[in-house]
Amino acid sequence: MKAISKVRFDALAGYSRTPWLCLFVEEYGWFEDGNEKVLGVLAFDLSDEDYDYFVLGRDTKRRFRTVAVECSIETAEEAQVRLETRLALCGRMAPEEFAQATKKARR
Repeated sequence: MKAISKVRFDALAGYSRTPWLCLFVEEYGWFEDGNEKVLGVLAFDLSDEDYDYFVLGRDTKRRFRTVAVECSIETAEEAQVRLETRLALCGRMAPEEFAQATKKARR
């Protein structure tokens, strides 16, 4: 697991955030594994006052989407350990395993 800047994360996958996410969590760490094959985010949950992590992988259109989430982790240290484990696991997965059905938008 390699730390990356928020600027780099935003360049790769900033579009993947829901606009209102900042009302619920405060991101504080951004990471990559496998030469930016998978990305990870550490966050503090503002309502529960605990920690979360998110792992993003590319879908069939090569856009980053969330592929793993874990919430309600008691400490920042434990959240980082768990994220590192999950990123390493996801970094070894075949890209097809992250594919999500991408439907055309209804009009």
